Amino acid sequence: MFESDTTYAPSAHTCLLYEGLDEQRQAVLQFLKDGLDGGEQVWCVSDEVSDDEWNFELQASGIDVDKERRKGSLVVCQGEHWRRPTPFSSIQNARETWELIENGLAGFSGVRFAVDMGWTLEPPIPHDLVCHWEATLNLVIADEPNVRTLCLYNTRRQSARRVHSALRTHPFVIVGGIYRPNPFYEAANILDNEPHLNHSDADGGAVEGMLLQLAGEPGRQLY
Repeated sequence: MFESDTTYAPSAHTCLLYEGLDEQRQAVLQFLKDGLDGGEQVWCVSDEVSDDEWNFELQASGIDVDKERRKGSLVVCQGEHWRRPTPFSSIQNARETWELIENGLAGFSGVRFAVDMGWTLEPPIPHDLVCHWEATLNLVIADEPNVRTLCLYNTRRQSARRVHSALRTHPFVIVGGIYRPNPFYEAANILDNEPHLNHSDADGGAVEGMLLQLAGEPGRQLY
């Protein structure tokens, strides 16, 4: 399990790369629980796991789900409800995310989002647009130390190009249960040269090489 939540830096935008739902649940449950324990509003945006399953897991972990939902401190929803039916736009997404953050900070000590990025897969949002959005999100939360985001990438579902984009746009990454600063982070460069650096031609071998390099970087064991 995670230790006390000194792990996630202020304004942390973290990418969790995982292969199995057990690892996803372990990371997300503690991330959300630490937020609720600190008086924050937490969002769980799911794709592979139903709302009922998450509510059961949260209840089993010691969270009074009904109480937290009534307070507005716990929001569990599916990616299909998170995603707008209109054509995807990073600017519109940033505006709507900022509104959620402002509303949350008005009533709680902080806001955190655990978001399964499976919501970008059906119907598919091109990976270059997702890359631009993930880079943009860093600007949205940059000056808000009490906002933390955990983006969930199932490497069995996401293409190599999408995983590569995730590695380029998150300042922190969790792989194999270890939390590390990300040496591949280049969101500012992506935005400065937009749209020329949004695209990726990475294949599985390129991503595997990045993950091997990450394994040699210092980090903190979480689980």
